Amino acid sequence: MESLCLDVKGNNSVYFIICACYRSPTKCKPTDFLCSTTNSLELMYNTRKELIVIGDLNFDLLSDNSETIKFKEFCDQFQLSNSIHKPTRVT
Repeated sequence: MESLCLDVKGNNSVYFIICACYRSPTKCKPTDFLCSTTNSLELMYNTRKELIVIGDLNFDLLSDNSETIKFKEFCDQFQLSNSIHKPTRVT
């Protein structure tokens, strides 16, 4: 997984963390990604209660396989929502 996380100070001394991530579907297993990202986000959440996660995580949210279900549980855990609602790549 590749990621870059920034601790940002916004207006009125409001702090938040923005984390840009990319998970290669061929080099990073979904279970490894979810485990390491969960640990990282827990640390960041304990520092700042506001997190923004952006990027290409390469999960097929249109399927109901076990990897997708675990990813949706991961999103629920950190109150993350997906802003893309239709396929971005068709092969």
